[in-house]
Amino acid sequence: MTDIIPFPALIFYFMVYAFFGWLLENFTSLATKGTFFKANFMKGPFKPMYGLAPVIFLIMIRPEMKFPAKLFLCLLIPTVVEYTSGWLLETFFKRKWWDYSRQPFHLHGHICPAYSLCWLFLAMICLTYIQPVMIWIYLSIEKVWLSFYPIILIYFIIEMLLAIKRHLPEQVGSSQPST
Repeated sequence: MTDIIPFPALIFYFMVYAFFGWLLENFTSLATKGTFFKANFMKGPFKPMYGLAPVIFLIMIRPEMKFPAKLFLCLLIPTVVEYTSGWLLETFFKRKWWDYSRQPFHLHGHICPAYSLCWLFLAMICLTYIQPVMIWIYLSIEKVWLSFYPIILIYFIIEMLLAIKRHLPEQVGSSQPST
């Protein structure tokens, strides 16, 4: 990894990891509940939390960092992203998309040690095994990606704005069909 990751690459990594998060959650739902599609904040096949945490890793974790520091950040970053996301979703949309209230030592149902350890494990796998492949893929398609990443960025902005509008409490309770 280089010292400064170009913005188009960060958008690529966000998109890929947000899609991987969508797959992970839906396959987990299929395995545990028998249904592939799990409620999603956005309409498209992306889970923004799963895109945001790796992008923060890539910005904060340097190759020369000592292993304990990397380990700590791999635990802290996804836990903070998950807590902040859960708090924002509940605060602004009056709904929980996940609830760890039945887990021991949870914090407001948004995070708990068991899932934080899962995120640590996934973060280490991501940084050690998946990200080197993602760098190779990005570098292989970079010239093409630079031509159309603004469209992807605009898609995410529009998708997020529509999701916010769709999930606002006054929209949820209205008889208007959701978009």
